[in-house]
Order: sequence, then C-alpha cells, then structure tokens
Amino acid sequence: LDVLLLGDKAYSTLSESIKNKIMDHEVNIKTCEAHVKAAETRRGDEMADAMCRTARACINAARKSIDALKLFSADVENWAIPASRVLGHVVYSPPVRYGAGTEDEQYTEDYAVIEIDEDKIDRASFMGNVIDLGIKTPPWNFTKIMRPNPQDATPFEFPIDRLLELHGIIPDEEICRPTMLDEHGEACLMVIKNGSASGVSIGCANAIKSYTRMYLDDGSTQTSKEWAILAYYTEPADLPTIDAQPRGFSAKGDSGSLIFDGRGRMVGILHSGMPRGVTGTSHVTFATPAWWAIEKLKAATGREAIFLE
Repeated sequence: LDVLLLGDKAYSTLSESIKNKIMDHEVNIKTCEAHVKAAETRRGDEMADAMCRTARACINAARKSIDALKLFSADVENWAIPASRVLGHVVYSPPVRYGAGTEDEQYTEDYAVIEIDEDKIDRASFMGNVIDLGIKTPPWNFTKIMRPNPQDATPFEFPIDRLLELHGIIPDEEICRPTMLDEHGEACLMVIKNGSASGVSIGCANAIKSYTRMYLDDGSTQTSKEWAILAYYTEPADLPTIDAQPRGFSAKGDSGSLIFDGRGRMVGILHSGMPRGVTGTSHVTFATPAWWAIEKLKAATGREAIFLE
C-alpha cells in the first residue's frame, strides 16, 4: 500500500493556495503603486517621502515573493501525477483495536509503520525529524502560551527558523504528573500538534485518563482508555475574556498527527476528538500515549530499541 505525501485534495489545496497568494501580492503591488503615485505629488513633504519609501519597499518585497512563489508553483506542477507523490509504503499496520494491551493499559491501537523510499530523501540536506510551527501564531505569543507561568523554568524557545527538532518520548509518569506550571501555579503539560486539517495548534494535556465507548455497527460496544488534550487559546484574539472560547485543538482529518511538547518530545498519536458545535473542531482531543505505541512496535518487530532522532 503506497503512502502519498499529498493526497489529491491536499495537492489541489496547495496548488490553489499558491495561486491565491500570488494574486494577493499582485493586488498589494497595485495598492502600493497608487500610494507612490500619490506621494510623488507631494515631493518635499517629509511624511509623503516616508510613505513613498515604505510603499516602494513593499513593492520590491512583493515582487520577490511572487518570483519565489512562481518557482515553487513550477516545482509543485511536477507532483501533479499521484505516482510522483509516493513517499513510501506501509510495512506494518495492525487492525484498529479498542481497549488494547494489558488490563492496566486498554488504549486505542491505531497506527502504521511506513518505509520511506530512499530515492525521495536527499540525505545531504535532510534535517531529521522537525515540525514547522508555522506563522499563524506570532513567536512572542506562541512562547507566552507554551510558558503560561513566568515563574516556571520549563524551557521553550521559539526556533528562529520555526523548525522544532523532535527527539525522545515523554514517559507515562510525567504525563500523569506534569512538571510544568500553568498561570494558576497548577501542574500542567502544554502540547503542540501540526495536523493536515487544522494546522498548528496548542493544547493542554489532561493528567487524568479518560474513557471512551465506541458503538459498533453490530450493536456491540468497546471501551478504551484515552489521553485527553483540551483546547487552548492560540492567538491574540483568543486570549481569555468573559465570553471567549478557545479554538479547537484538532479537527476531522487530523488523525495520525503527532503530539509533542515544547522540548520536542513525542507525547502521543492523535486519533479522535469530541466536536464542538458547528465549528468542525474538537474541544477535547483523544490520543494514544507515544510510549505505549512504541512498546507495541518493539514487541511486533522484535526490536529492542526504536530511535526517534
């Protein structure tokens, strides 16, 4: 079973987003050119001269962005055929099970192992396992959310290139007894994910395990123990007010996303959530602890260690 880096819908979305971004820059150029024309009629006016310089700088920046986007678009066109987007193939995929493991575990087992086609990876430039934290949330606000208590010494520095390196796994002991502190001085664990549907979002993990019951088509039910992640405020406009509600941590289509902490440690694998109203996002997201999934993989493959570097 082949695994595509971008499905047909994701590829179409990417292609259209590039075209739309180019159009945005073209509109911005026209607007700035109008500002320059207006400013040139007031030569010698200090404010008009400053506006003219700013507008010209914006025009140059927009033109450079358009050139870069056109090059990227030409590259993306090479991925039009699905076969060109094959990243690898599935080598191990156990059936989905609810309440899997020992009596004390009972987690949801829903994952697969993919072998990457080495021809698709340039080892000379490969950066390893990294997550792009994106531009939706400004670095200063991202850092503030990830460190809700200024007195907490838990390290988090927003990467200058936005790429957070992933390494290691958070043990079950720390999931149940977090070492971070929230704004009220209570123990908490702030986590991040970058999903294919909802992008980058920040959540607060719940140290108390949850239970979910699945109602199957044959009328039977199955129960699983879950690790719950609660939605958190992620943008300046979302900061708490009397009537404010946090954005969802995940949405339909994010299943399989890796959940990690601010140090880049793997925490869990997202598999489901509880939708909130008509927004399409989940105010509670459920995940399988990473340490448990790795132990299951070790047992299935016969390997004594699995490295996540």
